Amino acid sequence: RVVSFEEEDFVIRELLSEVFQAEEDWSEAAKCLAAINLETGTRCRTSLQKAEKYVKIAELYLEDEDAVSADTFCTRAAMLMHEIQDVPLQLRFRVCHARILDSKRKFLDAASKYCDISQQTFDGQICEGDLLQLLKCAVTCAILAPAGPQRSRILALLSKDERICSVEHHEILHKMFMERLIRSSEVQKFEQSLMPHQKATTADGQTVLERAVLQHNVLAASRVYKNMRLPDLGLLLEVPPERAEKIAAKMIAEQRLTGYIDQKSGIIHFDAGDESLQQWDRHIRNVCSQVNSVLLKVK
Repeated sequence: RVVSFEEEDFVIRELLSEVFQAEEDWSEAAKCLAAINLETGTRCRTSLQKAEKYVKIAELYLEDEDAVSADTFCTRAAMLMHEIQDVPLQLRFRVCHARILDSKRKFLDAASKYCDISQQTFDGQICEGDLLQLLKCAVTCAILAPAGPQRSRILALLSKDERICSVEHHEILHKMFMERLIRSSEVQKFEQSLMPHQKATTADGQTVLERAVLQHNVLAASRVYKNMRLPDLGLLLEVPPERAEKIAAKMIAEQRLTGYIDQKSGIIHFDAGDESLQQWDRHIRNVCSQVNSVLLKVK
């Protein structure tokens, strides 16, 4: 019985998992660790030991692009993390959670998590290179996230980071933050750096990146024009007018774009709002940004 040799079973499975990891067989390595009885065995294991194993299993499943299995063990670890004081393990758990959101193509939530982690110091326990890599992940997910107010807030946070210029593809991020049009030729290099799950095709036949850039360009157009003909919008987006109308209509329905489409005349009207109110909002945003900068310097 395994119960009679619980400790030996534990050691053998750990060693076997290391062998599979050396062979880059991530799924089998995760299954070896997952088969260890951590909850009801005769040996009492601490919350730290159990959380470390659950996070490790989740990381191995993520290496194999199995976000569903990784999520199962990340959830188990989440129930123990409130008892954990180990900073590196807390960081591994939070990164694991962000990677799961990334793998599930929840790019807005993933960008928020990556951004939050990358802007913390952890009392110098985490090297700057790792934090810079997390910032790069935040940039990638922010670019892939659906256009709208929530993404705009994340873009603003990332653009204010002093390290952003050292991150690859920060030019596209800056263009998105400044709400400038992005041409398809500009995103080809960025597309080459994406992970396989980030290149996935959605139900409407376009990639996540194509959808994100198209939606961004609709928002950028709304900042420049008060209204425009649908064929002209299609020309601007480099897509057929019917597709341009469909994209804009969906964004309006989801309240990520303010305006309306007059199908009879074939014109889309962008409601930019009252200019004086917009100028007042910009002043408030500028003051808040300066206050935030002062607080960071004081800390």
